Amino acid sequence: MVCSLFRSTLVKRKRFVPPWERDGKTADEFFAGVFSSNNPVQRMRRDDRRRQEADEAAEVAQAEMDLEIERQQLAVDEAFAKQQAEEVSRQQFLPYGAVPRSYFDSSQLPAWGEYQSALSSGTSSSYSESTKQLLQNDIHSKIPYRYDSLPPRREHMPPAWPLHGTAGFVLDIDGVVLRSRDIIEGSDDAIRQMIALRIPFLLMTNGGGKSEADKAKELSDILQCDIHADQVILAHSPMSLLAPRYENDVVLIGGPLASVEVAKGYGFKRAKSFLQFQAEHPELVPLRKWHAGEPAPAKALTLPYQPVAAIFQFSDPYDSFSDIQVALDVLTSPYGLIGGSVVSGSQTVPFYFGADDLVYASKAPLPRLGGGAFREMLSAVYESVTGENLHVTPYGKPRAIAYAFAEQRLKALSQRLGWDPSEMRAISMVGDNLDTDIIGANARGGSWLSVQVLSGIGNAQAATRTLSRDDFEMEWLNRSVSKSPHYIAPTLDHFLRELLAFPEEHVCQHRKPYFGPPCPVDLLSQYNLAN
Repeated sequence: MVCSLFRSTLVKRKRFVPPWERDGKTADEFFAGVFSSNNPVQRMRRDDRRRQEADEAAEVAQAEMDLEIERQQLAVDEAFAKQQAEEVSRQQFLPYGAVPRSYFDSSQLPAWGEYQSALSSGTSSSYSESTKQLLQNDIHSKIPYRYDSLPPRREHMPPAWPLHGTAGFVLDIDGVVLRSRDIIEGSDDAIRQMIALRIPFLLMTNGGGKSEADKAKELSDILQCDIHADQVILAHSPMSLLAPRYENDVVLIGGPLASVEVAKGYGFKRAKSFLQFQAEHPELVPLRKWHAGEPAPAKALTLPYQPVAAIFQFSDPYDSFSDIQVALDVLTSPYGLIGGSVVSGSQTVPFYFGADDLVYASKAPLPRLGGGAFREMLSAVYESVTGENLHVTPYGKPRAIAYAFAEQRLKALSQRLGWDPSEMRAISMVGDNLDTDIIGANARGGSWLSVQVLSGIGNAQAATRTLSRDDFEMEWLNRSVSKSPHYIAPTLDHFLRELLAFPEEHVCQHRKPYFGPPCPVDLLSQYNLAN
């Protein structure tokens, strides 16, 4: 009996659950509530404290919300201001000298050379008294030195800057020498003076579509002086280095009909123009309109397709739509052989592209679309079809190949003129475009001096440009290289006069060595140029 009673008590004790546990509280919390629940003063204080804590929490939350709203409003205001600035910039897009400005304002051009301090220095031995007088008389009109006032140089005098083979020129054509076919004031005088002084110079343009000899004759006729073919570098001139690689292969040449003859002159024995290829296979371009003077389209579809080893775009196309269609066919056909049973989702043959300028200056009131616009169109279509970016091997300024090729050509010309190429200390790239001429010379570095003249386009603005696949050079140019010119002058004529008047250290004072990451392009493997 006793055992049964004890056992029953244990069971009951085992089932007992304290009230604070039933409420999910600790004993202190439970009894605190019991002891204070009947005390009205404590209950009032507790309620006041709770309300105060709730109010403080609400104030903190409101302050954080106000701060976040302020941040968001600031971001919206900044975005709106940026959008407004971009809109104003687009509305004011006049990229090549349409904005009126004074012909020369020294306060706007910090690199032009400090005439006044140089001339007022009584200890300066760089100038004769007659030269100083000339400079002082012409200081306000920015004509520091007249060619007909140059004193005759005696044979026994030591070589002095910039004559006697110590300096050379690479001149952009459009905006520096010519504007369309009109001579920019004084440029013809400057070039004739360089010829007379045996200063080696080249004329380098991103244009093309004709031979260097034809371009030299055209310039000779306009400027009324002798320009030789080896003094002209077109965008596609360095493509001649690839002729041994594709000597016996079929290659397509983009540009005017004359381009294919230029390519054959380089050594591309089996070069075909886009137009000839389309005439052989008119089924590829059903929307093309054929005109008199062009190759007649084949009437029967009997000509077999031949594998195309590469595409070379020498100049702007005449029929962009048809050329894009054929280029797309070749780029997506294995080994460039159209008509097979397989179409590749990736590019199968290389595409070598000449001038990549989006716009250029002409007599039209607004910029005209250049070769870069054709690449933009082709890239957009290629990406839409394949889902990939087009891979292009680019030529022309600001690419390293243009400047390295010009440097070799200039040194050969210097030797032909009787100078020692190893003594050439400076190569002045005289251009008007910051995005091509100037940044390209700065990127090349070494003996290159970037000179911006104010007679041309200035800089060709573009909201966006399509970056080709694996275009590490353009990424490097945009990220690492400055567009600031080493020297600024109104025209080529003015710059040459300054070069003849001022000492070397004065002209080159803003040329600084480049210490950034090196250019990622291997000129030998990509362009077959032994640098």
